[in-house]
Amino acid sequence: MCRCLELHPNNLQALMALAVSLTNTGMKQEACEALLGWMRHNPKYKHLLKNRNNQQGSPSSRRLSYSTSMTW
Repeated sequence: MCRCLELHPNNLQALMALAVSLTNTGMKQEACEALLGWMRHNPKYKHLLKNRNNQQGSPSSRRLSYSTSMTW
C-alpha cells in the first residue's frame, strides 16, 4: 500500500485502506495522519481542513475544553 501511495499520493482508496489497517493494528496517530491525507485529497471533505492550522490540541482535548466551559 505504501508503494501505491509513493506512486499516487492522492489515491483515495489506498489512503482509506491504510487508515483502516493502521487503526486495526492500534497505530492511532499514524491512522489519523492517513485519514487526514484522505481528507486533504478528497474534494468532498477537504474544506473541513481549512481551519485545521488554527486549531490546537487533539479532538478529545477540544471536546473536553468545550464541555468544561459549558454551564448548566
